[in-house]
Amino acid sequence: MLELAKEIVSSGPSGVIALLAFAAFGVAWKALSVLESAKKKDKE
Repeated sequence: MLELAKEIVSSGPSGVIALLAFAAFGVAWKALSVLESAKKKDKE
């Protein structure tokens, strides 16, 4: 994974932007799944 990140960064600014967007998406997805499980616990 780290090697892939280095390769993307060396490919230029567009690669860095894509990497940041991917990371942001991953964080948002994780946060959403945590919120969903919290909602389910509240209903039970």
